[in-house]
Amino acid sequence: RMWRAKLAVEFLLTDDMPSLGAMAATLYTYNTDRKQLVEDALHQCHQMVATGGDYGGFISVKGNWADGIIGIVAGRLKDHYNKPALVFCSKCTLYKGAARSVSAIDVGASFIDAVQAGILSNGGGHKAAAGCSVSADLYASFMAYLQSVWTTHRYDKISQAHTVISPSVLQVDTVRDMDILHPYGVGNPQPLYIIENVYITRYTVLKQKHIKFYIRTAPSEKALPVIAFQVVGTKIGDCVVDAANTVPVSVLGKLQINHWQGKESVQFLLQDIAV
Repeated sequence: RMWRAKLAVEFLLTDDMPSLGAMAATLYTYNTDRKQLVEDALHQCHQMVATGGDYGGFISVKGNWADGIIGIVAGRLKDHYNKPALVFCSKCTLYKGAARSVSAIDVGASFIDAVQAGILSNGGGHKAAAGCSVSADLYASFMAYLQSVWTTHRYDKISQAHTVISPSVLQVDTVRDMDILHPYGVGNPQPLYIIENVYITRYTVLKQKHIKFYIRTAPSEKALPVIAFQVVGTKIGDCVVDAANTVPVSVLGKLQINHWQGKESVQFLLQDIAV
C-alpha cells in the first residue's frame, strides 16, 4: 500500500536470515506511516462529508491521497455512516476510486453498469467492494448516476446474531473449536454472538480511538475483556461510558483468542451494544 508489494513477498520467501531484521523494520515503518495517512485522510473525509460529500444514499469524497489507502478509508467511512462509501484519489485527471458497500447495494454490479453506460473508464468488483476509474470531467455525471440508482434504498443497520452465549463458557479451547468454521468472508461471515444482561466493570480509552472494557454477569464471575475499535465519539462509545458500573447491557460481537506475552485468553470484539 505504501511502496511495492514485492518487499513483503521477499520477506516471506528469503533464505537470507541476516537481512530479515532490516526488511521487517522497513515493513514496520511503512505500515506505521500507512496508519497515520489513513487517520489524516479520515479526518479530511469527515470534513468533506459535512460540506458536500454526503449524496444522501452514499458518501463520495476525493482528494490527493495515496491510492493504496483509499480502500481502507472507504471501509471506515462505510462503517461510520452506514452507507456505501466511495473514496477517490484525484492526483491525476483520471480519478482512481475504491468503494465499500452495505448489504443493500451491490457496488460491483453498479460499477459494471456505469462502465457499460460510458460513464466510467473501467470498474468492477463484487457486492461488498469495488474499484473504478473515472475522468475528472465525468465525476459529476457519475455522482448523478449513482444518485439515480442508489437513493431509493434505506440502509437500516441490521445485525443477525447466530446465538446467545454466556461469558462463563468462553474458554480458549471452546473458542478454538468454534474457529473450525473459518476462513470467513463474503458468503461465510464470522459468527456474531449476543451476551445478555452484563455489567461493564471498568473501561480504558486506547489511543483516543478505541475502548477496552470488561463485562461480567455476577460479581463472582471472571470478567471478560471486550475491545471496541474506532468508537470514541460515537453512539456506541458513549453508551459504553455511560453504562459503566450503572446499568446492565447486552453486547453483540465476535470471539477472538488474544495472544499476549506468551499467554492466550478469550476476548470479545464489540459490534454493537444495547441498554
